[in-house]
Amino acid sequence: MFVERDQARVSAADAGMLHAVGLFETMTARVTGNGVVVESLDERLARLQSSACGLGPSTELKIGPLGSSD
Repeated sequence: MFVERDQARVSAADAGMLHAVGLFETMTARVTGNGVVVESLDERLARLQSSACGLGPSTELKIGPLGSSD
């Protein structure tokens, strides 16, 4: 988790709020004996990061925490 739920805030100046800017990546997950595995996770997170850079407002999407199950 990035921040505790009660600590989460979105700025009124956030590009997504001001301009409806957003992106998504569809991922397939499956349950294995070792937990849940997302197929091609590294490639999908890299594509998500590239898309975020292409939108302009965010050039530094931190993908590390996105792949964590914590």
